Amino acid sequence: MKRIDVNVLLGHWPFRKLYKEGLNNMQEYFKEESVELGLVSSVNSTFYNDACEGDEELHEEIGKNSAFKCVMTVNPKVPGWREDLEYEIEHFHICAVKVFPCIHGYRLEDDIFWELVNVLEEKHIPIMVALRLEDERNTYLYVPTPLDTNALVVFGKKAKTPVIYLHALTWEVGALSEILDGKHDCYIDTSGLRGATFPIEEMLRTANIDTIMFGTQYPMLSEKASTYIVDRAEISEEDKEKILYKNAERVLNL
Repeated sequence: MKRIDVNVLLGHWPFRKLYKEGLNNMQEYFKEESVELGLVSSVNSTFYNDACEGDEELHEEIGKNSAFKCVMTVNPKVPGWREDLEYEIEHFHICAVKVFPCIHGYRLEDDIFWELVNVLEEKHIPIMVALRLEDERNTYLYVPTPLDTNALVVFGKKAKTPVIYLHALTWEVGALSEILDGKHDCYIDTSGLRGATFPIEEMLRTANIDTIMFGTQYPMLSEKASTYIVDRAEISEEDKEKILYKNAERVLNL
């Protein structure tokens, strides 16, 4: 069964050596797990003062490879993001914008963030909100700010463009249940569902099947874990197809 991975990264993680990183390893993962398309963002862009420089490196690295679509990284606290957005829409053909309020130090209710959201709504560009990049117990060299689930719910209700929450843990999915009902334009990826015995089945107690997308956060996290929990889930093949690729195709116009 084919897959679309909505959450993969290329670039250098500055705090530790990753077991598998780089384009060659990612292409090998795609081949082994039948991933036809990866929505890829730049790790470098998360930490560069000028995120567009990291996106330029990413675009140059993947070239015209049809197995990838670019996801732009934006830090709305840094001036110039509007110009960068216009440039990347035209030249990089981005399919979404990813934000890291947990790392860049702003709140979802801040005016600077809503300036970005309003522009994305006008341009009909989905927004990906990363709740974290790795286990907080590993982040002693930098201190991310945990995102309040109530703020995530409020934002999901107010936003008028698709919102995809990345790397939410199982308990956080439950806290977001009122916007994962299939009636709101809010979605969740599977990269953070590693703490429960049957995470997909548990997730479906509170989340509508149409709101779940396959995502691994490779190479920060193991791709094997994310593929396993979907492949082994005791759900119908039709529901697996929705998680693995149909929901992403529909929401992101892939």
